[in-house]
Amino acid sequence: MPATITKGNLFNGPATDVKIGVDGSEVSVGSTLAPVVLRKEVEHREFTVEQLKGTVKREESRLRYFITTAVAEKTLANLQKAFNQVAGNLVASTLTIDEDVLGEQSIIIEGPGPNGSTRTVDCPICVSIRTGDYVMSMAGQAGIEIEFEILQNPSDKSFLQIRDA
Repeated sequence: MPATITKGNLFNGPATDVKIGVDGSEVSVGSTLAPVVLRKEVEHREFTVEQLKGTVKREESRLRYFITTAVAEKTLANLQKAFNQVAGNLVASTLTIDEDVLGEQSIIIEGPGPNGSTRTVDCPICVSIRTGDYVMSMAGQAGIEIEFEILQNPSDKSFLQIRDA
């Protein structure tokens, strides 16, 4: 007998909003040029015994989550977030990039959810770990590639929340 399909649970579409900032003061970065990707990486510890050739037990030893995308709008405010710079480094129409980094930020992503709802991915503790090349070219549109690691909250052990409303 075929599986029951709930068509409302089949959905697709781009993120409708990506907000980055210090927890509680997140600001939209505008349009994205690439999909927003949430990635999980797991490292395992393997156990073996002398009497057997294969692995007899395997368990998680490290868990990490990442968010990547490319921001389409290369505003100074978006560059400030991408390069992890403190707010004081953006004054009027000048962004100074130096060693004073912002540290932890939060990210809120909104997009389509099941049955026409809105899905929100809330990542309260993130650190910018990679910024792609800043490209100025006639060859085609280039956004700002960004990658954040989502850190674990030590008080409740959570990494992120995903909500449908």
